[in-house]
Amino acid sequence: MKGVVVQDAALLESGAAIRTAEGGAEHVQPITGDNIVNVLDDFRQAGYTVVTTSSEQGKPLFKTSLPAKMVLVLGQEYEGLPDAARDPNDLRVKIDGTGNVAGLNISVATGVLLGEWWRQNKA
Repeated sequence: MKGVVVQDAALLESGAAIRTAEGGAEHVQPITGDNIVNVLDDFRQAGYTVVTTSSEQGKPLFKTSLPAKMVLVLGQEYEGLPDAARDPNDLRVKIDGTGNVAGLNISVATGVLLGEWWRQNKA
């Protein structure tokens, strides 16, 4: 992971964020933007594949090839990504589980998604 898109980069510089990152904060560039729709459009125009998650309508993560040049977008835990930020050409994935829970919290889902990207592209 090379960067994190946030509205307020100062959030990544808080003591809590730096402690939680356990040394990783120094290696991640904050990318700021007030409008997620515009930020994602800029990435698409630069040749990145936008990957979003969906607990119902996505392709199974572990059967999907994740591109090396991608932007992983995680929306709010209950509300997801705003419809205006979605594009029909985006890759939507879901993390299959046992079916005993509705979904994973955002931090766990992020770890699973980044781990699978790393396995496919860096292993």
